[in-house]
Amino acid sequence: MMRSSQRNAALGRKAIAGNGVTPVDRRENRSPLASRGPVSFSQTEVETNATSASAPSSRPRIFAALVRGDTAWGAHRRELRTEPAQLPGGGATSRKKVWSLLCAAVLSLFTPALATAQDEAPVSFAPVPSFAEEAQAAGLDHSYDGAWEFFVGGGAAILDCNGDRRPDLFLAGGKNPAQLYRNISPTGGALAFQPVDTGLTAKQATRVLGAYPLDFDNDDVLDLVILRLGENLLLKGKGDCTFDVANRTLGFDGGREWTTAFSATFEPDLDYPTLAFGNYVDRSAPGSPWGTCHDNFLFRPEKTDSGVTYPEASRLSPGYCALSILFTDWNRSGEAALRVSNDRHYYRGARSSFGPFRPDAHPGPIASPTAGNI
Repeated sequence: MMRSSQRNAALGRKAIAGNGVTPVDRRENRSPLASRGPVSFSQTEVETNATSASAPSSRPRIFAALVRGDTAWGAHRRELRTEPAQLPGGGATSRKKVWSLLCAAVLSLFTPALATAQDEAPVSFAPVPSFAEEAQAAGLDHSYDGAWEFFVGGGAAILDCNGDRRPDLFLAGGKNPAQLYRNISPTGGALAFQPVDTGLTAKQATRVLGAYPLDFDNDDVLDLVILRLGENLLLKGKGDCTFDVANRTLGFDGGREWTTAFSATFEPDLDYPTLAFGNYVDRSAPGSPWGTCHDNFLFRPEKTDSGVTYPEASRLSPGYCALSILFTDWNRSGEAALRVSNDRHYYRGARSSFGPFRPDAHPGPIASPTAGNI
């Protein structure tokens, strides 16, 4: 049985011969490395054998013989360095040319395989989602529209307002009335929604920019926070997709600002959520809208015998003309922060900002040098 070192030596000889290079060993003695192991080269010339060298099944074995640097191949390379080589058509070439031809031969064995692998596009067996427009067929006949004050709105709230485990929809309307839709889709059937009363007056239902579902009184029934161009509203959920305006009951002053953002969080030692409202341009300020961003408002809950109230707002100034805000522990410090994404089109020198909030301190926002403009 041929030993592994002898087989590697034979593979090395085939690689050279298959590319038109025939090295000549004029020495009669065995390889000088033979004393290190039972590996030797014969005295005779290596015959050209392009067929065996180019056979696809032999490529991995030839590559192994070349890159491992084993004893047999190392000895043979020494002979290439010390002796001139005879080409099949006659004549001699230098050892540098022999080595260049050898490298080209090795690369030629693997280039087609690499090109084929790169040309083949990856195949994915994951399902590809597809969507179809079914709003009209499902009964959602609604549009958000309006002048420039409504360009930064158009929000929707998705919630289960009647406990049937189907997502219901509250859609802002801008200059059009906002609308609440109950999901009446049959299980496994076509989508179907039914408009229901929002609990808002005709005036309150217009100029709505967005809405957020939130259980702000901890009664396990989802409520709604309504953002408006004007007074913001807290709608208390009563079940079965019915709501009542609870501003007076909760002592909440909805203001008259242009509110474009909202976020809520539960602070330590507080049983009810803290509410943050992001406001846009102060339209009553001189020079509006340029450089006239309104302050943002933070409402902390106060526990009462009957539940909770939100009686007084803390101003967050400057307001940065907020487009969105988010409570987040952005640096994993364990302390809540409020991220304000701003519109630098109206806020001069704008940067997004982070504001730390502590129960014993006024929540003044600070500009973050690591936050980029939005």
